[in-house]
Amino acid sequence: MQHQAIIGSAEQQQGTTESDQKVDFILQGLGIQHHHALLKIVEEDCQQRLFIEQMNEKARICVNGRLITERTLLRNGYRLLIGNNHFFRVNCPKEAVDMSASIMEESNAMLFDYYDAWQEVLFC
Repeated sequence: MQHQAIIGSAEQQQGTTESDQKVDFILQGLGIQHHHALLKIVEEDCQQRLFIEQMNEKARICVNGRLITERTLLRNGYRLLIGNNHFFRVNCPKEAVDMSASIMEESNAMLFDYYDAWQEVLFC
């Protein structure tokens, strides 16, 4: 990923007027919009930060079990749901070294399994 990437489906919905921006990460399944989310690396305080934001108001994105509707910071170990069934765990190796103490405070984040992820977003 350079400095930004688009997550979405391979096929554009009929009747939409979305731009011809290339989808970098293609997902299939229910709830995935053609241009679903934008991942963006931003330089802040001499550090690179990873953000995610909706590209379509119908795009379902949950971070750590919370539905997001605006640009949201992603940190190492955060849990991400795209659409209805695409679960990911954020991996930011540089941040992991810099923030190992704060990650240790959230030790329960490491104990999440697939079942826990479903329970977390059940009402998201």
